[in-house]
Amino acid sequence: GFPIPLLPIHILWVNLVTDGLCTTPLGVEPGHGDVLQQPPRRREAGIIDLGLLRQMLVFAALMATGTLWLFWQNLRADNTFAHAQTVAFTTLVAFQWFHAFNARSRRNSLFTIGLFSNPWLLAGVAAAVVLQVLVIYLPSAQVLFRTAPLTLADWGWILLVSSSIFILDE
Repeated sequence: GFPIPLLPIHILWVNLVTDGLCTTPLGVEPGHGDVLQQPPRRREAGIIDLGLLRQMLVFAALMATGTLWLFWQNLRADNTFAHAQTVAFTTLVAFQWFHAFNARSRRNSLFTIGLFSNPWLLAGVAAAVVLQVLVIYLPSAQVLFRTAPLTLADWGWILLVSSSIFILDE
């Protein structure tokens, strides 16, 4: 009986636009100082080890829970359905912004690596933010994506909830 929090176009946007802009710059991530100090992986080791699998499951659960919680809170507050969907959509997108910074290294903190050591990542995340804002506030995009304008309080909740993935990983 729970209403659908995301439209197919929202999911495509997250997968193609947001993820593309936020993850492609990770391909040019500068090497971190301790890479050659790490022992080599076993030849038969898979790409995804148990630690990474556990991390993926925890982060997926956190993203789903945070997105659905804000969606539900907005429905309960008697906001319009389009408003609640826009909050859910933007929350999931914002989780991707923060998670892009987590993906820079499995061992080192962002504060050790340096926020500005990969300017391409900053540009990609900034572009993703600008495009998300356009999807929410540009009238023609509102029709296509069925979005509604968000308030400053909405943005505060979205950033608070979605930044939890960064805080948890750090």
